[in-house]
Amino acid sequence: MDEILYELRDHASGLNAGRWDYLFSIVKNFRDGGPGFVLPDRNAVTMTAPFMRAYTELLVRTCHKRGAHAIGGMAAFIPSRRDPEVNAVAFDKVKADKDREAGDGFDGSWVAHPDLVPVARASFDAVLGDRPHQKERLREDVHVTAAELIDIASLDAKPTHQGLRNAVQVGIRYIEAWLRGLGAVAIFNLMEDAATAEISRSQIWQWVNAGIVFEDGEKATADRVRKVAAEELAAIRAEVGEDAFAAGRWIQAHDLLLKVALDENYTEFLTLPAYELLD
Repeated sequence: MDEILYELRDHASGLNAGRWDYLFSIVKNFRDGGPGFVLPDRNAVTMTAPFMRAYTELLVRTCHKRGAHAIGGMAAFIPSRRDPEVNAVAFDKVKADKDREAGDGFDGSWVAHPDLVPVARASFDAVLGDRPHQKERLREDVHVTAAELIDIASLDAKPTHQGLRNAVQVGIRYIEAWLRGLGAVAIFNLMEDAATAEISRSQIWQWVNAGIVFEDGEKATADRVRKVAAEELAAIRAEVGEDAFAAGRWIQAHDLLLKVALDENYTEFLTLPAYELLD
């Protein structure tokens, strides 16, 4: 983080504590590091996980030491116009997230939907008052080691079969939209970006190569991934209808996900082969 701020010193105003990007980076760099680096389902890794707390607190300290802004993670929830109960639960989670960020010393945050702006603003106004930031909080109480930043073993959660299915679902849906020119996509009430698809395919790659066993006793294998992908592709076809399915890029998205998730050699970024599919 010090190096990033130094290199971008004439152009950057701060750093952002991205959740998906950090998880993708961990999976990518330690994908063949053994059982101790196998992450559970991505949704089981929240910002309160010990290694994520270490990362975010170190970000605040590093930014403020350099006079830069520390920006919290994106609240990815997309409110539903038809389900107030879902909204209420999600808004409570967003509030808890933003309360914690403001209390930790972050100077601001960002959200995926304008309806969340009042929620985030209230959390930061309660701490900052009329101040535009809190860069004077140097967080010199924070002492983080390299080991703490990658302490995956501190998590209680394990990979699940539903986590595999979700990775396949989100991976196909995001890649299909990306191939049509969309960079940010709302999927299952969450705003997803390229890091989402990278986590999805990287976790599949890691789970298969580590030979992890799910809670139902079944092993993560390439054949099982292909079976789940075929089921999800059929479900998407039924959901969107034949015309929309034919007009989309669903087959290409399905094939690309399987390629970058199951190839023996791990592709550095899935967007590299994806660019070759663009018109």
